[in-house]
Amino acid sequence: MTGRDGSAARALIDTPAGCGFTQLSSVEIARRVLAGSFTPGFQAPSTYGPELALDVGDSRIKDF
Repeated sequence: MTGRDGSAARALIDTPAGCGFTQLSSVEIARRVLAGSFTPGFQAPSTYGPELALDVGDSRIKDF
């Protein structure tokens, strides 16, 4: 991402393997919906914000 001032920010996220991450994130979203954290209607996973990825498995942000 490049800011208006030209500065750049980068990060790398380490997650479980692709299919495993999809399964785990689906379960996490279902858990949130059952807990009442949702907006009625269709929602893309991105609606839950970047913290969703960190709540799945052993995901972590790595600096580089």
